[in-house]
Amino acid sequence: MRSLRTFNIIYEVGLFVSVVIFIVFLFKFTEYHIKKEYINQQKFDIEKVDLVIKKYVSEKYQIFLEFSRSANKRELIPVLHGYSDIYFLDNNMTVTEVFKKEEGSPIFKGYRFFSNPFVLFIKNIKPGNSAVSRLLRTPEDDSLSIYMAARQGNKYIVARIDLENFVKDFFSLSELNNNILIFSNADGYIMSSSKRSFTPGNLPEGAITDPLLNERYVITTGWSNTLQCNISILAPVSIMFKSIESVKKFFPAMIVFVILIIVIKTFFDMKFIIQPITRFVELFANWDFNSREIEELSYLRRIKEIDSLYRTFQSKSMELATSVEEIKNKEMEMENMRNYLRSIIDSIASAIVTVDSNFIITQVNKSAEAFFAISSRELQGYSFIEKFKELKLSEEILREAIKNKKGFDIKRKISKDGKDMILHISVFPMIEVVENGLAIKMDDVTLIERAEISMMRSQKMDVIANLVGGLSHDFNNILAGIMGSVSILKLRTESTENLNDIRSVYDKYIGYLEQSAEKASFIVNRLLSLSKTKEIQFARVNLKEIISNVVAICKRSFDPSVDIKTEILYGDSFVSGDAGLLEQMLLNLCINGAQAMTIMKEGNKGGTLEISLSLAKTDGFFVKTHPDAALGVDYFRLSVKDNGVGISDDIISGIFDPFFTTRGHDGGSGLGLTMVYNIVHKHGGFIDVYSEKNVGTEFAVYLPGLTTEDALSSSSFIVKKAEGKILVVDDEEIILRISEELLKICGFEVLTANDGESALEIFADNMLDVKAVLLDVFMEGVNGIDVFLKMKELKSDVKVLLTSGFRYDDKIREGIALGAAGFIQKPFTLQRLSEAIFRILDN
Repeated sequence: MRSLRTFNIIYEVGLFVSVVIFIVFLFKFTEYHIKKEYINQQKFDIEKVDLVIKKYVSEKYQIFLEFSRSANKRELIPVLHGYSDIYFLDNNMTVTEVFKKEEGSPIFKGYRFFSNPFVLFIKNIKPGNSAVSRLLRTPEDDSLSIYMAARQGNKYIVARIDLENFVKDFFSLSELNNNILIFSNADGYIMSSSKRSFTPGNLPEGAITDPLLNERYVITTGWSNTLQCNISILAPVSIMFKSIESVKKFFPAMIVFVILIIVIKTFFDMKFIIQPITRFVELFANWDFNSREIEELSYLRRIKEIDSLYRTFQSKSMELATSVEEIKNKEMEMENMRNYLRSIIDSIASAIVTVDSNFIITQVNKSAEAFFAISSRELQGYSFIEKFKELKLSEEILREAIKNKKGFDIKRKISKDGKDMILHISVFPMIEVVENGLAIKMDDVTLIERAEISMMRSQKMDVIANLVGGLSHDFNNILAGIMGSVSILKLRTESTENLNDIRSVYDKYIGYLEQSAEKASFIVNRLLSLSKTKEIQFARVNLKEIISNVVAICKRSFDPSVDIKTEILYGDSFVSGDAGLLEQMLLNLCINGAQAMTIMKEGNKGGTLEISLSLAKTDGFFVKTHPDAALGVDYFRLSVKDNGVGISDDIISGIFDPFFTTRGHDGGSGLGLTMVYNIVHKHGGFIDVYSEKNVGTEFAVYLPGLTTEDALSSSSFIVKKAEGKILVVDDEEIILRISEELLKICGFEVLTANDGESALEIFADNMLDVKAVLLDVFMEGVNGIDVFLKMKELKSDVKVLLTSGFRYDDKIREGIALGAAGFIQKPFTLQRLSEAIFRILDN
């Protein structure tokens, strides 16, 4: 540790160096600004020179025009000053008359000009017009001149101003002082200058030239629009920095003066500050706080600051003794507060566990002890992950929460006392403590989840009720097609002996039957998707297909006055989600829009329901206007827009609240938009609403997109062949026979049974040869699951493919858990059945 004396020396040396650097910097800074101001002044001078040139040429041009219009041109010659030559040219560029020429000019009557820039300038003048040229080389002697010409019929009157004579009129400007004025072409070649000794050549390069004419110059260049050439001003550096150079002579004296001041200051610092403070510290090192005075300080205390320091130190020592007592009292208060907070945490109904950064349990409240039936002594000091394995909270998830200082919520199913329970787990990082850790809060939300499922079922019934009229109409149309086709086929078969004669009729009406069956299957699947309550199963979902499915339902069930339009502004739009929930969400929005244009609308019913899909890029503006958006994730924007009754501003904020409805007591459960909001939220998205009363409403749903992958699909299906026995069990005779025929097409030998008991008998007789069983789950008498279990007792590795008209529900899930090889939903095609059978056989 360095002493105050050392620090003082370092400080003084640093101060000296800083002052010297500052003085040097000040000189350089002043030079820079003088140079900058000088260059700006030169640019101004160049502009002024160009204005003078422009004015000079303009005046000469006006005099020339008056001369060209005069009838007595010879009389005006004596008053024409500054013109080198004035003469007439004919169309052949031959001089026909000379009015004036300077001494040494080669111009004479009969002199002819040949092709050059001067001739091109003359020939471009139209009859009755006049013009002034840029700076041109004189054809006769190659000097630089400005030409003025006017065309009068077939003749041209021409005046020439030689540059050498021209510059004499303004080289004497007092503003230029010792500067050099230079004219150069666009390539920098010097054409003329104010100093005769300045030889032609290229302009010097750089802001400051090498020595020229025993002097260095600062050069500034500008363009003259009048002469169409460069104008440069060279200013002597010696004159520019004359004031700075005179000041530099005093630089050594300034340095000596600074050194002297610092030495004197250092002496006084040592004498009157450092030495007394050193002595003061030595005395206080052994000072008894209880002593009133210290005799040795008497001479030092004559210094006001040291006396103040002494008195302050003495008073603070007394305060310190008081503070120690206060600290003890504060510690007692903190202990009481800890106990108080502990009692609050223990009284909270939620189970709370705190862990440190290594996930070792540090605290457990009473609710957690009661819920898990374990004391805090058995938990504290142990790993949370090991003690609560059933919560399935991995170390990676918890460490991420500490690292990002961001909590999260998650739900877990656990089994307690033989009952399934759902825990809502909230994890909070503790960042305002000595060591980072986590607080983990757990609540039993089993009843809440059941209530939410009940609410979802109620809302689904609302949706189905809204669709049932249109769908029943569709089913009647489908049944009409089926019954009509069957009647025609039956009639034609009875009236024809050779069925080959009506093969085309068979093909036609069988096609109608197949189309009708596919339509019926689609409608049933959509209704099952809406009616079933199941766990959310996230998968890769294409929003284009979701829109297509929902639009198909809407077109069949909505009032004809509702015109449905779709606009897909993006290709395959993949998200991670549950297809059934996403369809339910979109269908709810469509139903809301349709009702806003029909049952809620007075006067003319109907309107246009627009469904659009686009991609929203998450730039900075998007994130600012949508705080829920994640930066770096692109969102698909799914919009549903109607031109119905709209939503007023005073109620729009509550439309997502449960049981909110604007359609009265008989208008529905008021859960539609609540379910929409929940579904969007569960998919990591958010929703915007734009509405205007009596104009319409637009719901914009934003869902995080997935990277689009190439879809693997095949446009054709090839029937796969195999051998062996397949047992088909179904209590519906038609389905039994169709399944038998489809499997025979695949090459199998098919055994059939129409109930569980006969199925078990056939299986017992052929179990060594039966490769697989197609088993209906819901049959009268013995159900499919019981049949499967008894078959498994006979043959443990039996491969059973479950089938049902219902979607994947609890009964089928039970069969899969018990060992069934797979499931296929009715109705199925040859392709679907073939793929399902070969999948379980190959596995």
